[in-house]
Amino acid sequence: MSSGFYKLNLSNFNTKNVLRIFFMFSDNANSEELDISNFDTSNGIDMDNMFSDQTSMKNLTVKLDTHNVKNMHCMFCLSNSLKFLNLSSFDTQNVVSMNSMFSYCESLEDLDISNFNTTNVKEFSLMFSSCRSIKVLDLSFFDTTNVQSYGNMFSGCENLQRLDISSFHFSENQKFLNVYTQKPLVIIVNKDIEKYVKEQARDTWMVIVK
Repeated sequence: MSSGFYKLNLSNFNTKNVLRIFFMFSDNANSEELDISNFDTSNGIDMDNMFSDQTSMKNLTVKLDTHNVKNMHCMFCLSNSLKFLNLSSFDTQNVVSMNSMFSYCESLEDLDISNFNTTNVKEFSLMFSSCRSIKVLDLSFFDTTNVQSYGNMFSGCENLQRLDISSFHFSENQKFLNVYTQKPLVIIVNKDIEKYVKEQARDTWMVIVK
């Protein structure tokens, strides 16, 4: 296992022609501060596991040009000390896979993905799996038109108290919730998925149709 770094400044890197940036900062056990503010990722298409397994970093604001990126699989997964993550600048219009993107971010409390465009996403499996500290997830802006898999999208979100999936559409063979929360859960849905969600609802759930 890599010992990682305490502070790393890569502001002088020329990354203009880089296509694949997968695993670049993965498994840096001692990383606490990371400056990649001047990275040119305008041609990047693959960010698979780019920031995965950051076990010491608690706060991360990532400002990268992601408009050509197709793969964000496990991009921040296993970063179990991360508490705050701001991705409000991300352009995800071409992303196809968000599979396991935040999986096992066990300490994550505040996640800003309000700017996400999920029009072309096909894979949401395990996206928030084992995000044990998240209490509120508002995904009402997600476009799920092309989604093929939601498998275990929220499994292990044991402290989730409010979940808005009112923009979601899925069929009976795409059941995905698997939420075993320790708290009462308010889940906001639309009429198209009301039936499927109520079939999975627990006694502590309150299902609200929007």
